Amino acid sequence: MSSGSGRLAGLLVVACLQNAAYTALVPFVPFLSDEFRMGPVAIGLVFGCFIFAKAMVQPLGGWLSDRYTARHVAIIGLLVTALGSLGVGLADSGWVLIGFRILWGIGEGLSMPALYRLVGLLGKDRPGGEPRAMGLFGFAAMSGTAFGPVAIALFPKFMTFHRVLFLGSLIIVASAGALAVSVRAAGTRKAVERDQQKTRRGNRGRASIAGGVTGVVLGLGVLDMLGNIVFSGLEPMFPLYVHDVLKADTRHLSAILSIALVCFAVVAAVTGRITRRDQPLAMFGGVLVIRSAVLISIPFISSLWLFSGAFICTMITLAMAYVMIRTMLSTVETDNPGMAFGWFGFISDIGLGVGPLVSPLLVRPFGGWGFAVLALTTVPALIIVKSITRHASKTMPGLEEDRHCPDTRSPCGVE
Repeated sequence: MSSGSGRLAGLLVVACLQNAAYTALVPFVPFLSDEFRMGPVAIGLVFGCFIFAKAMVQPLGGWLSDRYTARHVAIIGLLVTALGSLGVGLADSGWVLIGFRILWGIGEGLSMPALYRLVGLLGKDRPGGEPRAMGLFGFAAMSGTAFGPVAIALFPKFMTFHRVLFLGSLIIVASAGALAVSVRAAGTRKAVERDQQKTRRGNRGRASIAGGVTGVVLGLGVLDMLGNIVFSGLEPMFPLYVHDVLKADTRHLSAILSIALVCFAVVAAVTGRITRRDQPLAMFGGVLVIRSAVLISIPFISSLWLFSGAFICTMITLAMAYVMIRTMLSTVETDNPGMAFGWFGFISDIGLGVGPLVSPLLVRPFGGWGFAVLALTTVPALIIVKSITRHASKTMPGLEEDRHCPDTRSPCGVE
């Protein structure tokens, strides 16, 4: 394995391990209610405070990634995340648990912009560039989210609440160690830090947030936020609709959801291979139209299997959009790429908090038409795509020409 392949593989392992504890709390919602006497509002705070803490801290994580080495920022963020996970497992009251959940979100907010920054840097060194690297990163991250629920389902007696959170914190610490080792691999640290030194030299005396292209970065953030509203909105809408309207049981619901998550992970990896750097905007617009058409078709579906197909198709379009947006972000010309990822993540994660709050209000009164309401997010998204297209030649020159070295046998930037 070449040094370029080895260092990216190490980063993918980090993404997978980091997310191993990400969804571990979901199966323990009844435990939180019984053990900590937490009502619906308090349980909502457990998840909502995490999301908004992560969102608020991401601009800081991006700024630190530009000012210092992204590897160091990511490692510190991962260790803070591990401390938060451990604290949640040791909490003796609901409010203490929520406090450590906020700390968990702060750690994620510090590490995510730095990890995206590293993916962009390491992607330049590989054939396929940033699109393929972002696709593989999405595959690894989504695969990691399945570890917690799967382990709990397979070993319910052993995987108690406290053990899961303790093991999760150990796994996150292991991911920090994997990052430290992989980025120190031959030819890696020098190439990554050389790029970041250029960024730091360009930042001296600057007070701008995103190197003069704030509008494009924030526009991409809004695009991802709209996608996250759909993604997170489907989490409560999907089980409510399947149970109340289509009368399916938990077994069918779990099977459909598992297949959809697997498809998301696989399609993210494939999209990284097929996305062309010179045409992601056109491809993204097509994905939006397809997603909208699928969501609008759901009110006319009465079969569980047809609905399952529509739900899986929606998840596939979300996976494609996930990779394409991050590909476009990686092409933005800015002296502050870490800050770009930070502000992007701040806006993007707002959608993860808004979706679950709004979507349950759409299912019970509107039934299948609630999914059609989610399709309305396509309208502002297409307007933003049109606006970004006008400025692409100035702020996203990577869309105009391929910046990889032509000789794919030797990764760029590796001496």
